[in-house]
Amino acid sequence: MGTLTIVLRGGGVRPDARLSVRSGLDGWQADVPCEYVRGADEWRVELQGEGPVEFKFRCDGAWERGPNRVVDGEHVATMKGRLGDLFEQPDDIPVADSLAARVHFPPVSADQLFDYIVVGSGTGGGTLAHRLMADSDGGARVLVLEAGGYLFPTHVGNLPRRHGPYVNRSVWDLWNQFKVRRYDTDQPMDVAQAFCLGGRSLFWGALVPRMTPAEFAGWPERIGQDLEGTWYARAEDLLNGTAMPQDTLCGAIQSLLKGHLPDLADDDAMLAAEHASVNGLGIPSGIFSTAALLMEDVLRVSWTDRLHVNLHHQVCGFVFDGDAVTAVEAFDLAAGVQRTYRLAEGGSVILAGGTVGTPVLAHNAGLEHELVGRGITDHPTYYWKFSVKDGAPGYSARDAAKLLLRGTAGETPFNAVVEMGVNLNQYHVDEDLDLDEADMPCEVVFFTAVPLEERNSVEVRGEGRSARPRLVMHHVEVPGLEETMAEVGAAVMAAVGGTPLHPQPMRSTLGAVGHEVGTMRIGADAATGVVDPDLRVYGRRNLYVCDLSVFPTSPAANPSLTLAALAMRLSDRLVNG
Repeated sequence: MGTLTIVLRGGGVRPDARLSVRSGLDGWQADVPCEYVRGADEWRVELQGEGPVEFKFRCDGAWERGPNRVVDGEHVATMKGRLGDLFEQPDDIPVADSLAARVHFPPVSADQLFDYIVVGSGTGGGTLAHRLMADSDGGARVLVLEAGGYLFPTHVGNLPRRHGPYVNRSVWDLWNQFKVRRYDTDQPMDVAQAFCLGGRSLFWGALVPRMTPAEFAGWPERIGQDLEGTWYARAEDLLNGTAMPQDTLCGAIQSLLKGHLPDLADDDAMLAAEHASVNGLGIPSGIFSTAALLMEDVLRVSWTDRLHVNLHHQVCGFVFDGDAVTAVEAFDLAAGVQRTYRLAEGGSVILAGGTVGTPVLAHNAGLEHELVGRGITDHPTYYWKFSVKDGAPGYSARDAAKLLLRGTAGETPFNAVVEMGVNLNQYHVDEDLDLDEADMPCEVVFFTAVPLEERNSVEVRGEGRSARPRLVMHHVEVPGLEETMAEVGAAVMAAVGGTPLHPQPMRSTLGAVGHEVGTMRIGADAATGVVDPDLRVYGRRNLYVCDLSVFPTSPAANPSLTLAALAMRLSDRLVNG
């Protein structure tokens, strides 16, 4: 039997990756690990057999793209470029093990016991981890496992950038650069995930309205009562939710709209941001994110040894003893090794991977509930862009305004967010719109409450690290909605003297605003939900879910405030009983 030598050079595969080859020697069945030779900066592996033999490289379980290679004696390959271009995988989790990440978030060893393990650091998971420490007076041992890394040193809304119509570095522009589509689908949609410390709390509009009583239809009654009675106010305080300053422009726009839309209730457009900008209501530094929250938390002297955030840790399995979780298995993407993190007696695990990510975690946890992954819903969202010229009632050259209107289309609640001077805040202005330099770009955006769309689903294929979601999503249709949106939009433009930039309200693509909900819905019992009103998974003693997947309906209100309030409520129940 001969020896076949395979060498890979070029730096395309990082030294801490799991690189292997499969070949025709055994019918393409087994991975043969490659060894990284540090001094030579190359990977090597030897196969026992006679050539010629076809083979391919595999990196972290993903096949090399392109035709099969052939080795006959020795094969020397060169591979350069991005891993996502070199290996067959959907856009995958980015790994960037920076010095700042290692200093601020050194990974904790797997030999400790934890009271709480939180999977995900977004609005749900990050807020929950913060409150678990605060509610326990710093006494809890909390571990956050985040598959992503340290993407920015602060929130996107804090990054320095020039305001104005010719520089587009808005929240949404940066989101389009960093979002990850890690799923399969046959349908056009813009659903994406944020694999980074803080998750989607880095990329959002900062609008934090409460849900109205009508939007809580379909929820267990006591949740709405708890949030309105206690947790909404506390979440607003945590997120620094404050109303728009009633300066000259904002007050003037409010008066104009009341004259043209007397039947729509106006509400404070609460933003999770400091209002301090040279550009009036332009979005300044200070937008809330759980990345900033957790950064502050790990720097607290009294919490340093008890709160830990492990970045680049992709959760791929769970250990159970009966109906209780005892440990969480995670793959360290930076180091290329698998680790197991154990719970202390009486501890809990909380899944907070998002509406698309948590069904994958549930699959790896062996949850077979028929409602897991079912009903993913993105509520109908419309926008109508318009411009206001100098001299019109709503015009301002240097100020912006944001107002929230609430109404119903038939019996369906909707919110209408009126944005005046969008080049000064977090929304972006399309470059192809026909605007004069002095025009004031504006838009009105509609969000509609709807029940879950039962034919939609997140199906999971594969196991462990290889598990991937497959999305099936359809738009939800609301009779009479488009007509109502057109009437309201036209009235807004008439009030402020606006000129439409397209003839009618445009429907956003599925996932465009990141409000998908419903894949792990709350139910009064196991027949109607995956989790109970306290967010505990039915049939599991100490497994919880805390992200948008638990929403049993899709509200008109932007969901971040409600999710933060649910996280604070869950923390209180976990710590105080």
